[in-house]
Amino acid sequence: IEEHIGFLARVYIEDVHAMPGQGVTSMFAFGEAAGLIRGVCAGLKVPVCLVSPITWKRGMKLQGAGKDASRAMAARMWPEKAGLFKRQRDDGRAEAALLAHYGQMHTSVPDRGADSGPRPDTDRSPSVAPAPPRFVPP
Repeated sequence: IEEHIGFLARVYIEDVHAMPGQGVTSMFAFGEAAGLIRGVCAGLKVPVCLVSPITWKRGMKLQGAGKDASRAMAARMWPEKAGLFKRQRDDGRAEAALLAHYGQMHTSVPDRGADSGPRPDTDRSPSVAPAPPRFVPP
């Protein structure tokens, strides 16, 4: 990552939370992984933007669509990499790529090291236009 740090304006991470019915062990592992990613970004001084799933999916015209739609869109957007999205279990990879693309569309950074970030993502109402990602300084 350090060799590419000059190319990272910020990192976009899906802002997800624990949901009822999910196992304690799996939620702990999930939270640990999320914290690890944010910690690495903080250590490298790369700003993080948290984006709710409904926000980025609405922005990518995937609101209400299933995981297969995400895989299909990723394969269409990156046909030379379509093989990376062909299996059902590749849905996470496809959604990560789409979230990164969403972030790229919403990052207006004049130079790659700029510090300015989007306004906080405070409105989670599905009937309102998507709010920009929530910026978390390093």
